[in-house]
Amino acid sequence: MSAILVNTITNRDGSNGPVITGITTIGIITSNASIGSTDIFVEQIVFGQTGILTAAVSMGTTDLYVSGNTYGNLVGNVTGDVTGIADTATDATNITLADESSDTSCFPIFAVSATGNQPPKTNTSLTFNSSTGNLGATIFTGSGSGISGLTNSNLSGSAGITNANLANSTISGISLGSNLGTLTMGVSGNGLSGSDTYDGSAGTTFTVSSNATNSNTASTIVFRDASGNFSAGTITASLSGNATSATSATTATNANNINLADESSDTTCFPVFATAATGNQAPKTGSNLTFNSSTGNLGATIVEADTRIKVGSATTSTSLYVVGNSAGSVVSYASSQSSSFALDFSEGNNFAFDISGNITLNNPTGVTTGQSGTIVITQDPVGSRTLAYGANWAFVDGTAPTISTGAGTTSVLLYYAVSPTEIVTSSMLGVS
Repeated sequence: MSAILVNTITNRDGSNGPVITGITTIGIITSNASIGSTDIFVEQIVFGQTGILTAAVSMGTTDLYVSGNTYGNLVGNVTGDVTGIADTATDATNITLADESSDTSCFPIFAVSATGNQPPKTNTSLTFNSSTGNLGATIFTGSGSGISGLTNSNLSGSAGITNANLANSTISGISLGSNLGTLTMGVSGNGLSGSDTYDGSAGTTFTVSSNATNSNTASTIVFRDASGNFSAGTITASLSGNATSATSATTATNANNINLADESSDTTCFPVFATAATGNQAPKTGSNLTFNSSTGNLGATIVEADTRIKVGSATTSTSLYVVGNSAGSVVSYASSQSSSFALDFSEGNNFAFDISGNITLNNPTGVTTGQSGTIVITQDPVGSRTLAYGANWAFVDGTAPTISTGAGTTSVLLYYAVSPTEIVTSSMLGVS
């Protein structure tokens, strides 16, 4: 290595330093030396009051190597580790951060470009409260798709989101216009009318009027009066519940059930009936069908039964009183009987038929024990017809009567059913 000529070596305290021998010199280097391609090795450089290493040196490819600490300002590229604070450094790959959670007025750092070496900047319109976590800016833009739990009441200010902030925005696929100061609302529908604009100002009311009434009026909206009542025409719908205070259901067509209450004091009542046994029928009454709920008496002009009318029960003795006359119907046979046949006692008690031949009166069917009545037999114009009997017919002394055989004569048999298989019979013959 070539020797280096140094005019003056000044120590940090201003006194003259030692002559450089090797690489042990300590002090400030000021030199007018022509260095050329010589490397300079210095153990430590301490800059004095001026703090600048100056040299009128044509450096060429000369490098300055410092093995110790260097104090003061350096101009040029530095290779190696540098410690301390660099007041005017322009580029730094990393910075040391510390957690801060108490300052209420902070300013986030930003740059004017997304990449490259950029100077850090702040702005008073972008603030951060590290104590509360609140980030403040004049306007927030973007889709807001990542924001959750945000409602209008949570927004700053009593008015929430203003019309100006919503202008030309799109909400749920609906594009908003630029003039949101007036909200236009169309009013339509039967019975509705009113103002169709609302400017959003305080005290402005959007009013809708209707023609609602509690009376039965065509093309109007129905509402209940102060007592909760209203009138209506025909209601076509499925209704449920109880009409506890309804007085008349004149046009109701279907009711699966009605609410009944026991009544045992009214003397004049009218049972309800219908004109058909099944289906939806109108309820009706008749003045000739009455009921006394106090006595239990049921009144009708005529009482008919296809089978029988039962009075009392098998275990209770009951009397049947007939006020006025009583008559039993007669089962008549239209055609003359000319051969054996049987009467059906379930059809009635009294029977009548003509004979045009010799016949046998077989055992009757449908016999009820205790049943009694008459059988009227008339000879045809020829006469001389005979009558025989089945085994269930019983007679006084076991002798069957011989009916009258004269042409056109009538014989009457009186019977009483001791049992379904024993019919006791007597006769009245020669009736003409």
